[in-house]
Amino acid sequence: MAVHARKGKWGRSLLPGRPTTSTRSVPGYPQNVPASLDIRGFTLVELLVVIAIIGILIALLLPAVQAAREAARRNTCQNNLKQIGIALHNYHDAHQTFPSGHHQINIHDHCWMTAILPHIEEQVLFDGYDYSQKWNSAKNRLVAERDIAVQLCPSTEHQNVGQGDYGGINGCGSYSGEADIPDGWENGNGYEVGMFPATGDDPMVAGNHPIALKHVTDGTSHTLFVGEDAGRTDAARFWANGNQTFVQHGLINVSRSNELFSDHPSGVHVLMVDTRVFFMSESTPKLIIDYMSTRAHGELVDYAELQ
Repeated sequence: MAVHARKGKWGRSLLPGRPTTSTRSVPGYPQNVPASLDIRGFTLVELLVVIAIIGILIALLLPAVQAAREAARRNTCQNNLKQIGIALHNYHDAHQTFPSGHHQINIHDHCWMTAILPHIEEQVLFDGYDYSQKWNSAKNRLVAERDIAVQLCPSTEHQNVGQGDYGGINGCGSYSGEADIPDGWENGNGYEVGMFPATGDDPMVAGNHPIALKHVTDGTSHTLFVGEDAGRTDAARFWANGNQTFVQHGLINVSRSNELFSDHPSGVHVLMVDTRVFFMSESTPKLIIDYMSTRAHGELVDYAELQ
């Protein structure tokens, strides 16, 4: 017996399990398309709107990502200086003085950083260093041409292996003409009033003048010890060079050569003698930097101006 399929309003078969192949006309749809294939995609306008929204979200998120990365780099930089400060104090505990700024032995110009290698877990490098030869002799280059993690700021690009981004403070070049100059400073002796004197007691033996805590009468929390002088391009850019010390002559982040300078936005990290590390604003007045660079001249510092 023949079974006749009952048809609905649109001419579709109502038998169960039977796919329909009827067509219909619906506004906005192509004509004569089977009902089972009625699929609508994105229009060009909708696609462009989605792309624009994604672009806006990326533009909003990118500065936040960059800021987070710089915050991580600053944290690493701060930790580097903290480790250097602890190593310098461990050296002081062992020798009752801090290392000389650039120790002259037969005019070989050794750096304070070399002296603290055993205290930053670099005993092997220290054992391989020969103080009877110049710091960059063929033998000592095997040590000097090594990257030391605590001497590299992650925000700075480096041209050579063995560069150093942190230098010791000799003193200050002047008082910016805003205060009385102590005797002899007008002759350049301000280079001797910091933690790493440049000339020392004997001008013929540069740098052989180690400082002890007892000499820091201005207070360990008020005296600069080490600061960022990152990305230097001169000969003193290597951590093992005896000239890895400097005097601040101007404002912060003005000169990349032998001055307080960093690749962090708006300031530099500095290490105080008490091992405290803080971020010094590049707007810090020169006179305040001078005051903090001396160890025993009794200046009063308004620390509200530092940050």
